[in-house]
Amino acid sequence: MVCADSWSGALHCIALRSKADTRKEAELKKFLGAVGMLDKGVLRSDSEPVVSSLCKKIASELGS
Repeated sequence: MVCADSWSGALHCIALRSKADTRKEAELKKFLGAVGMLDKGVLRSDSEPVVSSLCKKIASELGS
């Protein structure tokens, strides 16, 4: 999984074992914290259902 912050230009890549790998939530939150976007910003994704649902879940948890 590749995460990119368009504001800072930061990138974060995570090698997942499968689409069901539970580390994806923690890794995305870690990236958002590192770029200072835990409480603001917009998550965008491609149309892949797993990635789209991950972004929706994280946004819901963070109140975005």
